[in-house]
Amino acid sequence: MSNENPFSLTRASDLKDQQIAEFWVDPESLLFNRLRPQSQLPMFILGGKGSGKTHIMRYLSYAIQRIVFTEKDSVREYGYLGVYLRASGLNGNRFKGKGFTDEEWEKVFVYHSELWLGRELCNTISTYLEDIGQIDLLDNRVLMDNIIKLLDYDDVSIEKFDDLVDHLENRRRDLDLKINNMSFSRELKLNIDLTVGFLFRLANVVSACIPCLKNTQFTILIDEYENLTEMQQRHFNTLVREREGSVSFKIGARLYGVKTWRTNSAQEELKLDSEYERINLDEMLRKDSSKYRDFARSLTLDKISKAFDKPVKDISLDDIFPVIKGSEFNTDRRPWLDSLRNDLGKYSLRIDSLNVTSPQRINEIIENIAHHDALIEKTNCFLLYRAWSKNSDLLQLSIEIKESAVIYSADFSKPSLHHTALDKFRSDLVDQMKRDLNIPLLNSGVDKWIDMSNGIIRNYLTILKNIFDGANDCGESDLLNVGISERAQTMGVEDSCQWFLDDATVLGDSEGIVKQSLSSICHLLEQLRFSKKPSECSLSTFSVDLSTMIPSARDCIDQAYKWSLLIPQNSRYDRNSSIKIAQFRVNGMVAPIYNLPLYTRGQITLTSEESNVIFSGVADKDYLNLVKKRVKRCNPPFELSKQPKKSEDELF
Repeated sequence: MSNENPFSLTRASDLKDQQIAEFWVDPESLLFNRLRPQSQLPMFILGGKGSGKTHIMRYLSYAIQRIVFTEKDSVREYGYLGVYLRASGLNGNRFKGKGFTDEEWEKVFVYHSELWLGRELCNTISTYLEDIGQIDLLDNRVLMDNIIKLLDYDDVSIEKFDDLVDHLENRRRDLDLKINNMSFSRELKLNIDLTVGFLFRLANVVSACIPCLKNTQFTILIDEYENLTEMQQRHFNTLVREREGSVSFKIGARLYGVKTWRTNSAQEELKLDSEYERINLDEMLRKDSSKYRDFARSLTLDKISKAFDKPVKDISLDDIFPVIKGSEFNTDRRPWLDSLRNDLGKYSLRIDSLNVTSPQRINEIIENIAHHDALIEKTNCFLLYRAWSKNSDLLQLSIEIKESAVIYSADFSKPSLHHTALDKFRSDLVDQMKRDLNIPLLNSGVDKWIDMSNGIIRNYLTILKNIFDGANDCGESDLLNVGISERAQTMGVEDSCQWFLDDATVLGDSEGIVKQSLSSICHLLEQLRFSKKPSECSLSTFSVDLSTMIPSARDCIDQAYKWSLLIPQNSRYDRNSSIKIAQFRVNGMVAPIYNLPLYTRGQITLTSEESNVIFSGVADKDYLNLVKKRVKRCNPPFELSKQPKKSEDELF
């Protein structure tokens, strides 16, 4: 059996064209139809790192479409010709400094980008016509005469379309050489022979002179937009606004990647929905979790099928990645019961309303709480702590809890205190028991990893990659038949979570602040979740009032969102919108590090003071006091109303 890891390559930029085509999975054409590559309205495709932007945009290009559709003309079929370019290829940082003004550099960049776009469009047109056997159409004299009219010079001989391609490429290379040498020459003598909009006019001429391209949309797919400076993005925004005829744009960027929406048209901003549309890939994939799960499972099956040369129908993901249930708590150790006894003895004897008047009374309560079923017993403890927090009669409540346990043991579905508690807090109580017994909190099984990925497909593929690597390290070979062990799965998930944190590098000086703030909020949630009486179930979500936060704390949350460390729970999160109260969930790739749940139900609301302290990026005395104060409400003695202390003699 092959030892190849089917998930060894997780970055689309590392894949060859053939691999982009082979690994494409789009159930019901969800992505293709939503992105509408043949649409005239430009689109900005935003998503977190690893959300699949590059794979999607490369797939839409003609370079990939010609591989996918060998039996039909994809351009005629879908009505567009896709030209894929990576903005990083411009190496935008070259266009600044070296003794020249920003205005001078802007002219150089505009000229360079016109050469770049024009050359790539010509190349793609030439490839397409050659593929369909109509390359001779480029020798059309009318076509060449009209193209020559677009050029602002007459000292170069351009007789054929290939001459134009070579000319544009040579001009670009010559310009690159001059830019690279400017640090030494301190001069840049240019003969700018193209004006802004050459791309549009070129496309219009081609459409008019080549019949098979008459009604074709030329879709320029610009990826990695975040690599451009604000000035450079402003130029491309202007092209988006002033596009002409048959040219449109799809621009891909990370969530933080658009530095400006302004154009060079009187510094006006692009108008959403009228001049461009915007989609958030992360939100789109999260919006319909069932379709995302189908997509991720289909992708997994496809990769395993190709790697192991086995039909998809003969592969069972649930057999390869078995769900590990963990211990059934068949142990004589009951640390939660011992902890309850200690808490009662330490805190309750001094408070009359609790009706715990002596050590003998404590024994009575413990006898009522004890149960042969570990989970029911743990639930008994939780119910008693909850009554304690309400200053209730603990002896009476222990009797009622014992009666409820009998009802629940006989019929799980019958209404009872236990039915209500376990309906909400089961996963929390089980995880508390595991921690008490030093049992690892496992996240196993394909569906759980899909949920961990939070709509970012690279996160999911990285988990699978690390799990396969873990199986290889453990000497496991017959993976399709025997499955991957608990040890390998655990290693893979742990490595993936750490990779995610290490890989989520925030630009500039804010990296340390964001990561410390993330650690602070996660630590608080963890402390609350593993308290004696969690205030909320399945806690990995918090809400904040953005309007009351100091700017630096809001910036920190915004950075964490843009790097997908925090997942907004509002339908749309926009810092600049009218939204004041915003909800965020800890990313599923981070949650396991802090033993937080993947599936959230409850949430805590942070005050403005708490929000500013937590998202300051400093774990100082103020933060420690904040945690202590919050957690104190969920552990004995629960900040009960103060009562006169009894003397030692009165306790017994």
